[in-house]
Amino acid sequence: QLELRKELYYTAILSFSLDAGETKNIRHDLDPKFGHMNISSSLSDVNITIDGKKFGKTPLTQLKLLSGRHEVTAVKDLYHPYSATYDIGDGEEKNIEVTLKEAFGKMSITTSPEKGAEIFVDGQKRGVTPFVFDPCPSGKYLIEVKKQYYNPVTDQVTVTDGADVKRTLILSPNVGTLVVKALNAS
Repeated sequence: QLELRKELYYTAILSFSLDAGETKNIRHDLDPKFGHMNISSSLSDVNITIDGKKFGKTPLTQLKLLSGRHEVTAVKDLYHPYSATYDIGDGEEKNIEVTLKEAFGKMSITTSPEKGAEIFVDGQKRGVTPFVFDPCPSGKYLIEVKKQYYNPVTDQVTVTDGADVKRTLILSPNVGTLVVKALNAS
């Protein structure tokens, strides 16, 4: 008996007989215990993990995987992670198109009656009004605007996936007008 073993192939046991002085050539192709997976995405540079092992960024071609069930995870900043399970058969070539859903929106902040107010997002100075945060990761934000001679204004803004959130914050002056009338005085 002859036993043939190779990683990612089924083991084959062959029986043969051999007479004294005889030479015998035995040829046998082992059956694959693997398949190939091709992974693509409409987005570039999506990080792919299969069964907890990092494989790189899309597009990935001709990944040789042991036959059976595999969990594919795709991750990219500002997108919701994608995870799915795929079965690969012996010798099969599976093509997978990964579709990620955006996890961001857009936030636009203006001030009235003045523009040019400093804007702080979650305590960090981000610019002046009119202000656009695009793309803005989905979530809740504490917005504060400050301008000389005006009271600071705060607002809580929630940005959801794909939303275009617009806010106009009204500035109220914190100064008054002084009128002096004095005849023949400087």
